[in-house]
Amino acid sequence: MITGFNTDIEFEGKVFHVQTEDRGLDNPVIESLVYVGGEILASRKTSYVDLLESGAEAEHEVQQRLKAQHAEMIREIRSGALFQGELIPFGWNLISNDSFDQVVLKFLEERIALENLSLAWIEPKTLRAGDQSTIKLVLTENASERPVVGANVIVKLVGGKRTTELFAGCTDESGLLEASCTIPASPGANALIVCEAEAAGLSAEVRHTLGRAPRASVKRP
Repeated sequence: MITGFNTDIEFEGKVFHVQTEDRGLDNPVIESLVYVGGEILASRKTSYVDLLESGAEAEHEVQQRLKAQHAEMIREIRSGALFQGELIPFGWNLISNDSFDQVVLKFLEERIALENLSLAWIEPKTLRAGDQSTIKLVLTENASERPVVGANVIVKLVGGKRTTELFAGCTDESGLLEASCTIPASPGANALIVCEAEAAGLSAEVRHTLGRAPRASVKRP
């Protein structure tokens, strides 16, 4: 069960560390904290006491809310919405050797809307039933190849008539995600590892046949 996410976001020359955690059944709250240089800059708490009587379904819903709140905090940092009420000048605390035009271009590129996404399988090259391994993926914007930060990624095992979620998390500042998981020894006939990514209403996936090289595809909106 996922209990939290940690992501570093660079914005206007500073690195913001976003931490989102489930405080547990004794304190049914999803809490997000934003740190800069070890100092808490912002926080958000959302109660899920309404789910406590939902039984087994509650766990899945809590995980969805956890991922959604973490992704929302990241979007608010990148858009500047987190600093409502404050005037943050362009280039705030920015130290760079780039020319003014280069800085402006980078500023705009980070804020243009995503088009199509591409999810790529980096490693391991071979994955078999019973393996305990770390799957490394990277998500990029298809046209510009810029990394997609804070996207939700789910790694699933699909075998026979059964689908098992192995890992869920968010991409980091480089668009990377490392998923540590154990592949069941008996995954079922024609088993596949299916990795799905979602960001800004767009999605992409990559599939890996156990014991073979990965097969990637891009989903278009």
